[in-house]
Amino acid sequence: MLLVDLEKNIIAGADLSDLAVEHSFCPSKENGGQDGHLLRLGDIASKGTQPTTQGC
Repeated sequence: MLLVDLEKNIIAGADLSDLAVEHSFCPSKENGGQDGHLLRLGDIASKGTQPTTQGC
């Protein structure tokens, strides 16, 4: 039920950084889930198909 509870919290406007710190296993959780790679929507399109060396 954790996933359902997380979804409800997100829909209710919970801060995603706080949820990442509390629930993530990824090392980026200490930075609110941010890994620093995708900063703008355009970055997603241009880098989304390239391999990454960092992440979970």
